[in-house]
Amino acid sequence: MENIKVNINDEVKLWNGEEGTVTEIDLSTYEILVTKENSYPTKCHKMNIRFLNGEEVDAKDLVL
Repeated sequence: MENIKVNINDEVKLWNGEEGTVTEIDLSTYEILVTKENSYPTKCHKMNIRFLNGEEVDAKDLVL
């Protein structure tokens, strides 16, 4: 198991196909805020991340 750090300004793609940039990280709930140009921001749990900066990741390896 490797630890992959999620940072502000990382590009993510979620399991539902939504893409965007991480603009906020909530460490108490393990949620991130994903924003995309011309769209409303979306708050989601770290387990919803499928791709981080173009690389497919296992969400259990992600560290906020």
